[in-house]
Amino acid sequence: MVDMKNFVIMDSSLSLGGAETFNARFIKYLSKDSSNRVILLTVPGGTVKSLLEVNDIDVEVFYIPDAWTFNVPPRSRDMLYELGREIRGVLNGKVFVLCCYIENLHKAMYMFDGQSDVYLLSGVLHPEAWSLWHPDSGFDASHSFGPRQVDELWHYKRRLLKELDSHKALWYPNDIYRRYNEYYFDIEMKHRASATVPVELPEAKFKYQPMIFSNVLRVVWLGRFDFFKNASIRAFIDGVREVITDSSICVQIDLIGYGEAKYEHELRELSGPKEIDLNFIGKLSEADIQILLCKNQYHFGFGMGSSAYHLAAIGLPVLAIDSAVKGYEKWVKACWLCDASDEFDEGSSLYLDLIGEASGNRQQLAEIIQDIISDVDSLRYIGKKCQSYVRKYHDVDTIMGKISGFMMNSNFNKKIVYEPNNVIADSFFYLVSPHLSDVTIAVFGTGAASLGWCNLVDSHNDRNPNKINIACFFDNNSAKHGSYFEGKLVSPVSVELCNSVDLIVLASEYWYQMQKQILDIGVSRNKIFRAR
Repeated sequence: MVDMKNFVIMDSSLSLGGAETFNARFIKYLSKDSSNRVILLTVPGGTVKSLLEVNDIDVEVFYIPDAWTFNVPPRSRDMLYELGREIRGVLNGKVFVLCCYIENLHKAMYMFDGQSDVYLLSGVLHPEAWSLWHPDSGFDASHSFGPRQVDELWHYKRRLLKELDSHKALWYPNDIYRRYNEYYFDIEMKHRASATVPVELPEAKFKYQPMIFSNVLRVVWLGRFDFFKNASIRAFIDGVREVITDSSICVQIDLIGYGEAKYEHELRELSGPKEIDLNFIGKLSEADIQILLCKNQYHFGFGMGSSAYHLAAIGLPVLAIDSAVKGYEKWVKACWLCDASDEFDEGSSLYLDLIGEASGNRQQLAEIIQDIISDVDSLRYIGKKCQSYVRKYHDVDTIMGKISGFMMNSNFNKKIVYEPNNVIADSFFYLVSPHLSDVTIAVFGTGAASLGWCNLVDSHNDRNPNKINIACFFDNNSAKHGSYFEGKLVSPVSVELCNSVDLIVLASEYWYQMQKQILDIGVSRNKIFRAR
């Protein structure tokens, strides 16, 4: 009888990116082996579950309670523990859990509570995934490349990383990620476990055929629009402008991607002069991307991470460009993907600079673009080399096998949770009279952010003699008025209710409109607190 191997993949994301694509493919890979039992831990509406359904991949699914908060309130701890018991009850033998991102790892430690036969592995999928992450704001890439912030949370992360490292419970797409965290958290991390992003190669019917170059250079970008990607796109366009001084040459750049409206608007403002033609394609399926790449006969592409690999897999010459944020554009470099190491990292130049190491064979963008224009015919040869690179270093079976091996090699089963002295921001108490022992609040909003705020209040009340009491919830949806949310009445905003509480907490992404509404009825600005 074949022994079953038990794998649990934890992903609570509602957005689509490289991590979610990887988790779906990893589940697909593991599910092919009949001796594997695979469970997906997710949230209602989770992206990974949707990706699996589109590809007709059947997997057992369990749902994570209160997935939106890092600080686990008392009422949620029992729920997480019971979920862990339920999962443990349907699996025989050792259980291996992949929980990329620190918030998933934190919940998994509550869930499995240090059980001796459940082993956790955490993937560090961005160099600053730990250093930038904060319970209140998550991962904010706009603060990348900043100085070390030593505080209570830093010490917790440092301690946890040391434990994970000593128990072989960390996986990195690139060893630079490990070295950067060594630098940031001032520790020696001895465990080496690097496996880059795998790529499913396109079917043989797709064949890249570049158009003949006359006076138009056709370029394609694949990837989201975001803090750390927009800066790289801007840097590329700046490089083109530096080189293209002859109006007889036009560079057409197609952008295949999506993101929040403000990031797309930011890129649309880059259009012009006439020598640069920006065309927004939008979000496409993987199959449609392959068809478009073959149809439009681009000369080359540029991207970072898994997007660069997908472009190269079809035979396109691809510039692997550094990630960056606003203000760092001039430091952005690139190299042809085929010239990268087998553990290519899209942000290696800047992160290596931060830790004081040389960035290898990367070049300034203007230099590369000038070389391309001088010898466009070489692109066909470079495209073949880029495709060979992907086939050699990013084969799905090879990479996935390494990562499943990392999971089974982990011996981390401890419970090391974060219990800060103050779960509510000091700025909240600054607005409250020091003479008050207890604080009464109204919460504006009845969505996920409000639920998260309720969890913080529960955690605060569990460890403090001075309590925060929620009197009611405000909502502008009249259909909710008179109903109850978290055991409290939902009401329309009124002067009387605002005057009856000590503070009004705005718990919604529409906080600005909420604040204006409250100010317009005469409530003091000092009585309004914006939850983050």
